[in-house]
Amino acid sequence: MQTGEVNDIFKDLVVLVHEQGTMIDDIGTHIENSQAAIVQAKSQLVKAEKTQRSNSSLARRSEALGEMACLS
Repeated sequence: MQTGEVNDIFKDLVVLVHEQGTMIDDIGTHIENSQAAIVQAKSQLVKAEKTQRSNSSLARRSEALGEMACLS
């Protein structure tokens, strides 16, 4: 193998390492974005659960008032 061929191999290797570094950076960014989305989703689920509980409580109160009105 000649010096020029070895040089070409190292140039190719540099390109591959650089491309892989970019891909790893992209993966890291996607992970960070996913983590942020998960935090936001958890917050929305907590709000939805509170709303559902509140609506359920209101429905029970309304039902009780309706029953009381029928008994009167």
